[in-house]
Amino acid sequence: MTDSFIATSLLHLDNMFTNSVLIVITAFIVVCSVVKLCYRSGFRYLDYIPEPITVLLIGVIFGGVANYFDVELRYFDDETFFVIFLPPIIFEAILNVHKEYFIRHLSVILLFGFIGTLSNIFLVGTSLWLISQLSPSALGDLNPHPVAFYLFATLVSSVDSVIIIGILGEMQVHPSLYFIFIGESILNDGVTLIVFDYIYSFGCTVQSKMNLNLWALIALCVFVMTVKVLGSCFLGAICGSATAFLTKYTYKYTMIEPLIVLSAGYLTYLFDYGISWPGVSSLLVFGIIQTVYTFENVSGKSRITIKRLVHMTAAIAESLILLTIGYTLAVHEQVWNIRFIALSMALCIIWRFLVVYDVYGDKDQSIPNIQNQLEREKLNREMQTVNSTDIDAFDTETFVGPNVQQSSTERIAESSSTKTTISGYSPEKSPGCLECMQLILSSTVSVS
Repeated sequence: MTDSFIATSLLHLDNMFTNSVLIVITAFIVVCSVVKLCYRSGFRYLDYIPEPITVLLIGVIFGGVANYFDVELRYFDDETFFVIFLPPIIFEAILNVHKEYFIRHLSVILLFGFIGTLSNIFLVGTSLWLISQLSPSALGDLNPHPVAFYLFATLVSSVDSVIIIGILGEMQVHPSLYFIFIGESILNDGVTLIVFDYIYSFGCTVQSKMNLNLWALIALCVFVMTVKVLGSCFLGAICGSATAFLTKYTYKYTMIEPLIVLSAGYLTYLFDYGISWPGVSSLLVFGIIQTVYTFENVSGKSRITIKRLVHMTAAIAESLILLTIGYTLAVHEQVWNIRFIALSMALCIIWRFLVVYDVYGDKDQSIPNIQNQLEREKLNREMQTVNSTDIDAFDTETFVGPNVQQSSTERIAESSSTKTTISGYSPEKSPGCLECMQLILSSTVSVS
């Protein structure tokens, strides 16, 4: 009796079972932090595996362990994703969008974000529906309603911002491509949310009984999407302008500046989400106003605090999203329809390829011309500096002061010891051969 009393007094496990969900989440965050540290330390074999894939595998392991011990992650649902996990990830991506690159490639971002997303949804959904009508056996045992094809096409047309940010950050791609992809993924999220909600409302509820033909439904969809996006952007502009105006008078109370910026941004997103508007669009406009105006009003320490806090919460949210996916894969019984999966992947690849290379065949906005523009930018930087250390804006340390991701021109002007000139060279009149120009560069550059 005494021994059992002593054992019970020493090890009281009721609190452990009560807080089992928090224990699993905290342990997962610790393990993910160690994994991120290993990637940053440059372990040899980790270069071949993207970091999000590794974290996802760890999430599957933790999900299996949680399922084995009957630990239910009951709070991880769609409401938690949209209200808690998504805002910091989107806000961090927006704060890291360099306004020079964003404005320079705004037309490309808008084309990919709106026209490209809608084209993919329509083409993939219509293709699946036509295949189901012409060859029902191609989908296996599936025989869904036509609306389900478009709902599925909306899901697969959505670009995962978490994976995009993680993979592009690890690959260290060119800044222009990086910000084009980031901007497109941000707009893509807002567009797909609106289209999915619209298709579900008019296809799966009582509103589908409205007497409207196909073209009227399409016109109404465009009208609803336009109103929601513009209204969301207007709300983000109002909240962002109010925050910028308010921070003009906080120079004596710098401790509350991060609180004002972060709480105003989150409130903007929550209000949009509450009225079923795309909170991503409002956060985009709000974040751009913060980087252009508000960050000029607040102190340097407040800027660093905001960026570090948003970066930390976004990293935690990304990890918990992958934990949720891993838990779902481990707990729920999966039914694999190989025919449907293979067909869907093939259609996604084919239509995305055609949309990118055919629809965007404009002379100034086509992908080959964007690539040529990036090569010209790279050559221009090489001709202005020699033996300079990392002049790419993307390689700038993200959290080291007010001018985050400083442009190449500004950094060149500051490094007077590395200025160079090339006599008789004009980038606009030069041929597009990268190797030839690098050879000329190595032989004719004179350091001033």
